[in-house]
This record gives sequence, structure tokens and C-alpha cells, in this order.
Amino acid sequence: MSVRAIVSVALAALVVVAMAAVVGACQAQPRPVATVTPAPISTPFARPSRADRPGDQPCRATLQAEVNAAASGTSLDLRGCTYAGGATINKPLHLVGATVQLSAGETGITVTADDVTLDGLVVLGAQATTFDSKEIGIFVNAAPATPIKRLTIRRCELASLGGFGMYLRNVADIRIEGNDVHDIVYAGLMVLSGDGGTIEANLVRRIGVKGAEANEDNAYGIALTTQGDEPPTADFSVTANEVEDVPTWHAFDTHGGRRILFSGNTVRRSMRGIFVTTDGAGNEPTTITIVDNRLLSPAPIRSNLAAVTLYRARSVAILRNTVTGWGKDNFLRDFQEQSTGVVVEGNTVEP
Repeated sequence: MSVRAIVSVALAALVVVAMAAVVGACQAQPRPVATVTPAPISTPFARPSRADRPGDQPCRATLQAEVNAAASGTSLDLRGCTYAGGATINKPLHLVGATVQLSAGETGITVTADDVTLDGLVVLGAQATTFDSKEIGIFVNAAPATPIKRLTIRRCELASLGGFGMYLRNVADIRIEGNDVHDIVYAGLMVLSGDGGTIEANLVRRIGVKGAEANEDNAYGIALTTQGDEPPTADFSVTANEVEDVPTWHAFDTHGGRRILFSGNTVRRSMRGIFVTTDGAGNEPTTITIVDNRLLSPAPIRSNLAAVTLYRARSVAILRNTVTGWGKDNFLRDFQEQSTGVVVEGNTVEP
């Protein structure tokens, strides 16, 4: 079943952020929502081994030299190769297994072409204590008229970055699965103006544990949002992900999203579990489904906790979620009670 077919059953999108100076934010009856059982991906967090490359080909001096030498549309196997500094991928390419070590202020992999797959890469930054918007593991910064299409990012590890694990702006028909994103100052995985995609079985942890004060404590595990007056993110399935330790802000977030499904995700030790709100242009989130998630053990010693928060949301279904440790008063907050078409059924809320 296509992503759009899955998402047509559901709802929403996420987060407004400017790349250099990022500051986070928060009627019709919804259509019936079917039970969703995400298809598991194989070995979701197992990266390819770091053994020698097939045929023992030598590693070139830089990752950019490797990319430049590869033919368009081919597979480039760099298992066992480690590079100081990242690269720009400007052609269709299947890149496997490189390890990238970045200096302070550097970006890892920049994608400017359609039909790119990044599989089993390791991108390690220099620090995870001070906000730096240039420190990004995987970066797309396209225009609305020419989005990057059919990008796949799977089984990668992105860590120790002052900005973002992934910053994907104006992308379409993407798949993000089985990645391990950790120790990031601002956002683990952020999609801005995405048009169709799947975010599945990723592990995102320790986001904003240090350095969040640079952005008024804003930090995001997985966020679907916009920037400026660009289109809202729409038609995304966000399933079977785990987000842990976002102590100052939001585990999952959508600003202005359309037809977003949050299903089968787990949240631990975050200030807010799932946050659904307007974007910077005033677009209201519409057709959001929050179903079969486990929202567990909020961040300790924080005020203003909420497992699910809505603001000016339209047509929202909150179904069969398990909420533990937040308390019934902190299960659902409709800020200023301005949301419409909200259905809340079958949830289990424990102290």
C-alpha cells in the first residue's frame, strides 16, 4: 500500500523552525480510522558491517572524491572507509556504509538530487552541548517548486551535532527508516514542507539535553513543520518510532500539518509527547490521527507537562493510546479550547 493510501486514513504535520535562528512553537467530524499495523522493516537498527569493501578497493582521500567518481544511478559501497568531512550528492546514487567525522560547524551529507539512498552511514559531529545550526547530519534545502524526490535514509547513525540530525526542507515521497539519531542539541529529525513520506522505526534520543536554552528550551525529537510561507507538510505516516529524553520540549511535533498519522510510537522522558499546533503562517493542522501510541514516563521535575497538546487543530482522532505516568489531568490539553472535530476514544490513562 502506498504512503498516501495509508495516510488518507489519518491526519497531521509538524514544527516551525528557521535554520539560523530557530525558535520552536505549539471541523468537520474526522473520518473513521482503521486499525493500523505498520509493516516491520528488517533489522531496523542494524547497520552494514564495517568490514573491508568488496574486492578490497582502496578508500579515496575524501568522501567528495568518492561521490564525484561514482556514475549516476549506481551503488557506492564505502563500508570500512572513514572520512574527515562530508560531501554533496548531486546525482542519483545509492551510498552505503561510510563513516563521516565532522569538525565543529560542519554539515555531513548534503543531498541536491532526486533518487538518492543513504544506507548504513555513520555521521559523527564534534559536540552536542552548544547550538550551531550549521551542524547537521543529513541536509536538504530545496525550493518548493523543485523538491528533492524519493530520498531514502535507512540504518544510519547520526550523533553529536549542535543543530539537527536531519534537516529535510521541501522533499517529496521520502522514506526514513531504522535510523539511530542521538545526542543532538536542537532537533533529531525535522521535515519542513514535506509532500508525502514514511518515517518508521527510528530511534531518536537525548535531544536538547544540553544547549536547549539557546532556543528558549525548544527541542524536537521528530517534527513535521514549515518555514516561512512555504506549504505545510502533508501526507506523512509516522509509525513505530521511539523518542526518548527530550526533557525541555516535544518528542513528536507538527506545526500546520495535513493528513498526518502518528501510530505505534513510544515516548519516554519528554516534556510533551505529541504536540499539534499552527505554523508560522497561521495554517491550522488538519486531519491528524494519533493512534496506538505509548506515551510513558514524562520528563522529571518539569512543569506544563502534557501527553497530547492541541492548538487550533481540526479533525483530530486520538484513539487507543496508552498514557502512563502523566496523570489524567495531563493526558490531553486543548490550548484555549480552539480545536474542532476532536474524537477521543479508547485510550488508557494511568497515573
